[in-house]
Amino acid sequence: MTHHYPESRPEEPSGPTRSWTAWLIIATIGVYAGWFGPLQLLLPSQALEITGGVGSEGLLALVTGIGAAISMIANPAWGLASDRFRLRYGSRVPVLIAGLAVAAVGLVVLSQATSALPMVIGWGLVQVGLNGPFAVLLAFIADRVPEAHRGTVGSLFGAAQLLGAVTGNAVALIFNSERIGYIALAIAVPCLVLPIAVLHKRGRDLATTSSSVAFSWSDVKLDRTFVAAFSMRFFLNLVNALMLLYLLYYVMERLGQSKDDADGTVFVLTVVYVGLAAVAAAGGGIVSDKMHRRKIWVVYAAVVSAVGGVVLAFAHSFGMLIVGTVAFAIGYGLFLAVDVGIITAALPNEKTRATMLGVANLASASPQALAPAIAAPIVANAGGYTGLYIVTAAVGLIAIAFLPLLKKIP
Repeated sequence: MTHHYPESRPEEPSGPTRSWTAWLIIATIGVYAGWFGPLQLLLPSQALEITGGVGSEGLLALVTGIGAAISMIANPAWGLASDRFRLRYGSRVPVLIAGLAVAAVGLVVLSQATSALPMVIGWGLVQVGLNGPFAVLLAFIADRVPEAHRGTVGSLFGAAQLLGAVTGNAVALIFNSERIGYIALAIAVPCLVLPIAVLHKRGRDLATTSSSVAFSWSDVKLDRTFVAAFSMRFFLNLVNALMLLYLLYYVMERLGQSKDDADGTVFVLTVVYVGLAAVAAAGGGIVSDKMHRRKIWVVYAAVVSAVGGVVLAFAHSFGMLIVGTVAFAIGYGLFLAVDVGIITAALPNEKTRATMLGVANLASASPQALAPAIAAPIVANAGGYTGLYIVTAAVGLIAIAFLPLLKKIP
């Protein structure tokens, strides 16, 4: 199907306004703070406390694996609801608000968890909830941003994800308490996300929500370009998931640090990772728009990430950890620079944007589910953390194989 977008209106000659883009970024920071504050520090710390240090890796894998599996269902379900149900004020904003409410409940449940079951329930609710606003925010980009500007806006969207991760980690460190950290996130996340819901209603989408673009099940289809973009996205997100999953435990083992010292080291590594990845994402997105090229950046991302994996596989000093983290950061940032541009260009049609983006987001959620299943046996039985990061390096290179199938994307 050929995409046709109406000419930009005079009040928005180049797509979304700067204020809309700024609040989109802030909302994305909020969603990712809610995800990665628990994922990188609060959940691992809670697992250590519950198990007394014996079996903490297994408990963390159980909780995050189940949560990611739930996320795989939640994201496309929210996307479908956002396309299918036409409410008085549209369907995007109600989905965003409903998801935030569910996530806040999940964070409160986690704040009271003292055993495995409430951890699983709480994290499952957080995954269900945050996938609502995440699905909507990505659909907002497809709705409102002209394709020629999606490299820039998409890279800022990616950089915001990274800033959200470090924000969540900062909250966890500042309060130094799982209970207070979860409650703080339950308050902060809605405050950061809700303003875009108000501002979004004031603008105009590229395609209207009239009956001419109404949802139909016959419009839900996969084509080769979409499948290839999905696969590329999956493998590069798997690299990120494998790199971050056991980072706290990796630092404790390789540097011989206590849990408290390792918390600080992980925060430093996260700041380095986020800062460089954000710069790489923002710069790469702007350049990719000017060059009108997307795929070559995926090659750069995969190769540089593979270098980071090899370095971390053999690192036994803080300096080498920094070097490996820098490589991973640049690689992941370059991927984020073109991720949104590629996946939105691969959508089959405009009628099912949120639905298909929900499917596309399985390429982000499923690596979180698979990472524990891949990493745990490698760490335990197949080379420890050296084996884990060698596999991580190899996984990144697989993404390059799908690029020749993206023929309609430059």
